[in-house]
Parts: sequence; structure tokens; C-alpha cells
Amino acid sequence: MKSLKKAYVVKKILRIRVIVDIQHEISQPVITMDRLWHILIICILKNFGGLMSFELAKEILRYAREEFEKAIKLGDIFLYRNAADKAFLAMITAINAYIKAVEGVEPSSHSDRRRILRKIGREDLRALYSDIMKTLHDDAFYEGVYQPDEVEYAIKKIEETITRLEKETRKER
Repeated sequence: MKSLKKAYVVKKILRIRVIVDIQHEISQPVITMDRLWHILIICILKNFGGLMSFELAKEILRYAREEFEKAIKLGDIFLYRNAADKAFLAMITAINAYIKAVEGVEPSSHSDRRRILRKIGREDLRALYSDIMKTLHDDAFYEGVYQPDEVEYAIKKIEETITRLEKETRKER
């Protein structure tokens, strides 16, 4: 019960920090929904800092999956695009947690992640990360390419990756 209360308090604190950051960012005169989503991602990544974890990645992926299923059911392309990008955020979170566990650093960009994965000999993970970024972030989110089968496949691969990386980091400890 104590850990649930602690998790709730942490979520509340982080939610407040993210809201403050978002309010600062959206004080600009013109803002699109795409820009707002990216601001949210940046704020989450910035504020979760050391709290990046596989549990957080699983939670983000759960939301992404729910949103994806709803988007397909309703035929809502905007919801579909956002679900794809949320799934990609789950991948980012998992990769960051893995790199933090293995190397003790947190990457701050896509190129950082790819560079570090190559440095530690995880070309397999680097290739998967790049492929998922292309499918979910570039194609589905930015370009609006509607390929539900590809997004569903990517979501499954992310889920498998989170599980595998979590197990690997437990063994290393």
C-alpha cells in the first residue's frame, strides 16, 4: 500500500511539473496540435529524468495501445497518429532506461540513442529502434501514412523489447 501512495505522489508531482512546462511552452501565439504533442513528449522526457523506467514504458505503451484500438474502431486518423507517436515514446523510454542501466547515462536525442547503442555493441537494438522510429514517428505520425498492420506490429515489437531489456538489465545487476 505504501508503494502505491508513493507512486501516486510521484505521478502528481510530475504531472504538475509537466503542466508548468507546457504552460511555459504554449505561451507562444500560434500552436498546432502536433506542436502541443511534441511539447508534451519533451516535457515528459525532461521531467522524468532519473525516473525513466521499464514500468513507465509499459504504462505509456498501454495508453498507446488503447488509443490505437479506439482510433481503428472510430476511423480517426488524428487519434491513430497520436497513438503511433505514444507507442514510439514507450520505445524511447525503454531504450533510455536500458542505456541508463548499462552505461549510466541518459541519451538526450535520437542520434544519441543510436550512437550509444552502436558503442555498446547493440546494433540489433539500434536497427530496431531506427525501424520503429521510421514506422511510428516518421511515417504514421508526421506523414499520416495509414498502415494499421504496421503500427500494430511495431507495438508488439515494442512490448517484446521492453520485456527483453528489462530481463537483461536485471541479469546485469
